[in-house]
Amino acid sequence: MKNLLIATTALVATAGMASAEITFSGKGEAGMYRTGKTDAGTAVVGVKATGSAASASNTKIVQSATGIITTTAATGTAAQKASTAQEKADAYQELTEKQDLLAVAKQALLDSSTTETVDQYTTAIADAKMNLALATALYNKVVGSAGSAAVKTSDMVAYSGYDMNVAVSAESDNGIVFGMGFDMGAGLIADQNDDRAMDSQGAVIGTSALTATMSGYKLSIGSDKLDDVYDDTQNGDIGLSGNVGGVAFNLVHDLTDEVVAKAATFKAASATRTVAAGAYTAAGAITSSTNIGVGDSDYVAATWSDAVAATVESTSLSLGGATGAISWSLAATNGNDRGNSAAKGSLTYTGMENLSLTLAHDNAGKLEGISKVTAKYTMGSLTATLALADDKDHKGNTNKSKKASSNLSLAYAANGLAATFATDESSQWWVNTQYDLGGGAQAFATIDHTEFAVVGLNFNF
Repeated sequence: MKNLLIATTALVATAGMASAEITFSGKGEAGMYRTGKTDAGTAVVGVKATGSAASASNTKIVQSATGIITTTAATGTAAQKASTAQEKADAYQELTEKQDLLAVAKQALLDSSTTETVDQYTTAIADAKMNLALATALYNKVVGSAGSAAVKTSDMVAYSGYDMNVAVSAESDNGIVFGMGFDMGAGLIADQNDDRAMDSQGAVIGTSALTATMSGYKLSIGSDKLDDVYDDTQNGDIGLSGNVGGVAFNLVHDLTDEVVAKAATFKAASATRTVAAGAYTAAGAITSSTNIGVGDSDYVAATWSDAVAATVESTSLSLGGATGAISWSLAATNGNDRGNSAAKGSLTYTGMENLSLTLAHDNAGKLEGISKVTAKYTMGSLTATLALADDKDHKGNTNKSKKASSNLSLAYAANGLAATFATDESSQWWVNTQYDLGGGAQAFATIDHTEFAVVGLNFNF
């Protein structure tokens, strides 16, 4: 990648600073693409209940004398809406907590030694099972999805776009290198590998974190500009990275104050007086009616308060290193997307000829942990990769087939040509090819199981 250096001799940042340096890098691209087809989706109703309730989503769940579990909306049903994302998260959180409590009760029974404690924990298990059933009923009621119409494959259309990164750096007299930068662009650029989609490059130019690097250590500061090292959907404000004794580390902290989640609330309009007989009109005259209408002085309209999402003052840390043929990595946070502590790690072994093996485990916070094994075998210009995970029926599994994840890819690279074929447990596949034209330019083509297709040219600068 070639960089354009501007003002390498005369841009003086501040007193005591050496000359500043500005670098430009990025990609330009043009071609033709079509969007893929999508199947119709069936709507599933998720209810935002109203009024007071015993659960986070304001829905009352009751168990009848016969043991049948039902859900009933509380007062104010006329103001019900579809569930908010926070209510769904609250219902899911309650479900996982009840699952954890049942597991604890079962383990306590296994650890018990006397008849008295056995009876005690047997009762606790029965109660935990009932509470789990109630939480499951709540979850099934609250979670829903909107229906969608089937979409046909589109016609091919032309596109162009660019993505440019601008980096500014300067070094102080005492050796500290400061840096900032921003990203700008316009049009479209094809995402060939991950989503197989056209990525818009028209985002608003924003600020970046400021970095200060010295003696191999980098301090980064910027409001929500640093990714949580466990889950990059979380963001931090200040970070420190470097290497100590061959172990690379990255520490990120969020300075945002924690906010406790609040469920949505509803208060119905007041239609009758709650004090002395009679009603006062807006003009102050006393009437004989006990009913209150709009405009009367005692009329109170219905109010709705949306749920407040929780925010976590998170701290995350990643470590990584290598010893001989073994490399390893660890990452942990005290606040993932659900506000729980979570950690993951991996080991990779490359001591066998042409073969590498990686074993990874993610404890997924309060959810059931997920283990994954990846094998990569290279045969000259051909590389085969197989990855398997034990996430079948896992609450965090995004597979529509509800199967355990399994991904297979075959990649070829030789004489400027690169081609990859990949498929997964749901028979979703994609093919990606590139041909190196030299000088940072390439021709490419991509197609997948949805009939998404793109062909084009790009160049790096």
